[in-house]
Amino acid sequence: MPALRHHRPAAIFIGQEQARLAPRILPFRARATIPYGLPPHVLAAQPAQTTPDPIALFTSQAYRGLRDVIRMWASAAPLIQGAHLTAYIAAQDVPGYAGLATPTQSISVRARIGNDRVLDALRGARALLAPGHKSETFCLAAAEAIAMGVPVITRGIGSLKERVIHGQTGFICETWREMATRTAQVLTDDALWSRLHHACLATRQGNTWANAAEHWENFVHAHRAAA
Repeated sequence: MPALRHHRPAAIFIGQEQARLAPRILPFRARATIPYGLPPHVLAAQPAQTTPDPIALFTSQAYRGLRDVIRMWASAAPLIQGAHLTAYIAAQDVPGYAGLATPTQSISVRARIGNDRVLDALRGARALLAPGHKSETFCLAAAEAIAMGVPVITRGIGSLKERVIHGQTGFICETWREMATRTAQVLTDDALWSRLHHACLATRQGNTWANAAEHWENFVHAHRAAA
């Protein structure tokens, strides 16, 4: 703290939730929020060209809600003909979480795959299920899904409320029951999915690292001049 008081640095956060949780007592000279950009290979990746089958994905860390997503799926899946949920998580977590799903629930819990294969999986998916977690400060998994045109269905916990525009790039649900209902809607309503899909793809232009770098440069120049 003495060093902070002496130097009074500026603070840049990657999300509003992270900025909100930073103690106001910290003597920052200025504060700004500049989200991450997305890598060029994600923004240039070919999205789905036709409406995917009713496949949902979970690609976050398992502790960030997979247990509850599996429980929720038991409510949503019976409403959807041919629905399937695939969760890609750390290999060491697979045995424990795979045991939570019964064969009749149409759930696969698999070891995490490489970035290129994740994009392939997103291309064939209709929704990403990402409830969020209090430790989540950005959620790259949700941002990448949206860039691929895959709507995100979330509880809006932590930074997920920032990644998703409710009703445009997915849905922010107040309860698990609502999340089950929204999941069923997105996986079965082709017109709804198409609208969400195109709204997701429209966010690509604003999520480049070039844009993030420009915001950084503007912030640095403004506060260097004020120093």
